[in-house]
Amino acid sequence: MKKSNAVTLEELNAGKVKKEKNKEYNLLEFFKNKLAINLIVCICICIVITLISIFSAVGNIKELDTIPDGNLKAEITNRLEMNILTLVAAIVPYLYMPYLGLAAYMYNEVVGLGFVIVKYGWLVGVLRYILPFTLNIISICLIVSVGVYLAKIHTARFIINRKNTMNFTTFRIRVYQMLKKQEKADVLAKKQENKTKKMEKRIEKVDWKNVCIFVIGGLLLQIISTLIQYLLV
Repeated sequence: MKKSNAVTLEELNAGKVKKEKNKEYNLLEFFKNKLAINLIVCICICIVITLISIFSAVGNIKELDTIPDGNLKAEITNRLEMNILTLVAAIVPYLYMPYLGLAAYMYNEVVGLGFVIVKYGWLVGVLRYILPFTLNIISICLIVSVGVYLAKIHTARFIINRKNTMNFTTFRIRVYQMLKKQEKADVLAKKQENKTKKMEKRIEKVDWKNVCIFVIGGLLLQIISTLIQYLLV
């Protein structure tokens, strides 16, 4: 008797649920393993920048004659451009440029908070701006976390690719060899090899699917936070 290849409705549903669970698991694991620590670091940086600069920002704004009116379209455009530039900066090796983008963004954000405080006072101003301010921080920190994730991979690849090219470490090794100081040359070569192995462990295939999900999520959150800001402020 020929065996039936029919699939029951229960099996189809079970497969669908399993597929959805795997998708959720991969997304959560990517966030936990690749972004979570960077996100926490970025949030801490934002808090420190806010606490350090808010009082001076309010003082400087009070010296202005007028408070400029905001433009919603221009504000959304500027914020999205800064987010995207912060992400693109991840292609620069070593420097971790996304962190500089975070600092620049937070400077503008603190100034924005300062204008609200000057306009409404400390208590009312903070209460009005606390929600969009928090969402703005989360959105930029998410973007920067993705940027740092990409920067680490790009930096590791850059170091591996230039391993055999002339650089300062290779030059020093050659000089030691020419001076017949083979022991120092071997020590330096060992350090270079250890560094290369460490970089090789960082090299991985970029999870573009999850990267796109979190980038789009961060940009959408930025738009939502800006809309809330204009409704409340």
